Amino acid sequence: MPPRSGARPGNVVTCRRVVAARASARTGTRESTTRTPPTGGGTQVPKRGNNQGDTPLQVHGAKCNGKARCGCPWRVRYTAPDGKRRSITRPTKTEAANALTAELAKSNDGTWRPPVAESDTVASYAAKWLATLPTLGRKPATVHDYTRIVETYVNRPLSSGLNLGAMKLAAVGKAVLREWRVDVVADVRARFPTRAAKSDTFGAGQAANAARVIRTMFSQAVEDELITVNPCPVKGWGVNPHGRKVAAVLWDEVPGIVDAMPPRYGAAVWVSAVAGGLRIGEVTALRRRDVVITRDADGEITGGMVTVERAAYWPQGAKEPIYGVPKTAATVRSHPLTPAVARILAGHLGMFVADGPDALLFTGERSNGPLRNDVLRTVFKRAVTRFGKPGYTFHGLRHGYASQLSDAGIPLRDIQAGGGWATLAMVNHYAKPLDHALSRISATQATLGV
Repeated sequence: MPPRSGARPGNVVTCRRVVAARASARTGTRESTTRTPPTGGGTQVPKRGNNQGDTPLQVHGAKCNGKARCGCPWRVRYTAPDGKRRSITRPTKTEAANALTAELAKSNDGTWRPPVAESDTVASYAAKWLATLPTLGRKPATVHDYTRIVETYVNRPLSSGLNLGAMKLAAVGKAVLREWRVDVVADVRARFPTRAAKSDTFGAGQAANAARVIRTMFSQAVEDELITVNPCPVKGWGVNPHGRKVAAVLWDEVPGIVDAMPPRYGAAVWVSAVAGGLRIGEVTALRRRDVVITRDADGEITGGMVTVERAAYWPQGAKEPIYGVPKTAATVRSHPLTPAVARILAGHLGMFVADGPDALLFTGERSNGPLRNDVLRTVFKRAVTRFGKPGYTFHGLRHGYASQLSDAGIPLRDIQAGGGWATLAMVNHYAKPLDHALSRISATQATLGV
């Protein structure tokens, strides 16, 4: 196979022609394998003329005298695919020629990479990678989270002293990353000792999140042809071994939870539970224009529609949210409202929402400004604790939406469209078997005489 244009085959010359070989290398006419003197075995002759800052030219001295078996190492010079003139030194002529053949083979099959010493550090490549995320369609919230993780766990030394950011990108291997993941857990626990004292598993979730981000970054480095394989271990790399499963919040439990909440927040639970399992950022970003209430000729409410077009994200310490596109393109959707939920939303619109199409549907109780996602989470957490289900989370409403529709026999494609999931695999992740599923299986088996 002929070599690519970026790398030409080399020629071998004897040590007695070292000066001529160097001259041809400078003109870029051919590659060469040249012999250089061993340490202390030759003399250095400076160029004539200006000798300030000039690099001395090494030639063979009296000890060598150009003999065939002088012991001088052999050096290969070639033009690499990156356009640079590069050299490799080997003890013998055969080894030098073999090294050149190996480099040309890498050039031909596209696996050639610059030497590790010339590769980016992990920190420098991470900065470039983060800068490209917005152009790849990543949401501001995602870019903010990735940046925070890189700055916290990559760009600074961990409590163990391991500094992943200072390492060369091409030098990072699986063993280093396994050590780094363990050290992230220890670093998190060292920075938050009070929370660590309350839980033996504290820090595992943060380490799993950081591991997933790093895996995504190294995958991009593979696509950029800076490394050949992703060094992140495959099995269980981004999984939190101590993660808790999200419990599905059922529709028949919503009235009791809403009764335990302040009145201005009850509609948020209903719209998330029934109208497509809205994520908390999608709920807090809803405006008056996103809700349509339908009535019959007598003025009675017959239903409605909720449209999800954006989501609210609150960066750490921010006083105002960032409104951006939802999580995926599939998230932009409209979902019908049942008459009962439409009546609840109609009452909420009349009591708590200002006039104007852009007025927020849910606002803070004191500020009457944008409702923070963490405030709504806290209010929901207190309500479910009073209700007797302290393990419930707001995101459990989304799990309940998928689980109950799946249990009722609704096709997964329809559930996917209603909830705005990008793939059927994610629908299966959210659609959990309900508690009565096993009882129903047992009853079916009994009717079959099993």
